[in-house]
Amino acid sequence: MKPIALAAPVIAAALLAPSTVLAQADLKPDETPRLGVPGEQGLPQEDRQFLAGAAALHRLERDLAALAEERAGGEAVRRLAATLAADHADLDQRLRAVAEGLGVGVDPGARVPEDGSAPEVLARLREQSTGQGFDRAWVAEQIAVHDRLIALYQTTASQTQPDTLAKAAITGMVVLVEHREALRAAARGMGMATDPEGQPPQYGER
Repeated sequence: MKPIALAAPVIAAALLAPSTVLAQADLKPDETPRLGVPGEQGLPQEDRQFLAGAAALHRLERDLAALAEERAGGEAVRRLAATLAADHADLDQRLRAVAEGLGVGVDPGARVPEDGSAPEVLARLREQSTGQGFDRAWVAEQIAVHDRLIALYQTTASQTQPDTLAKAAITGMVVLVEHREALRAAARGMGMATDPEGQPPQYGER
């Protein structure tokens, strides 16, 4: 499955006007610059935590896609899951390339700034039955994961010092915001009420 295609003008506009992308993400940017620890070289700890947190959530996305392939009731959910997984694999690869260019690795032991762990998300979904009930739960969890990812990318886009990391965060946000809109549309198609302020929809049976 091919990832969501982004037109070059869209990405260029995002790089030239990051405030527009931040507004679309329903988030207020914190433009306080991140500073390295005096006497130490390399990225600030916040940037390292971003790289680790984003990597963990991109890995979760691949796990969610695999679970959807196994248990989803609708073909549309399977197609969406495959698209998201491909895009997140690409985003993860891009961030790792940026990290390598900055001379740092993605620390798997760093604290992941997210609400809820990947095992908890997967466990909740495995408790759902297959079919429509699973599809609704999967979409709700995906929206919540994308809210967290967008928050991570937004903060880094507005605070980080290296241009390469800032640009990667901004272009990544374009993809993530597009994902979230697709997920919200899927939720509405299932009769689920979505909250534009970022709260995940309720997915109990109607």
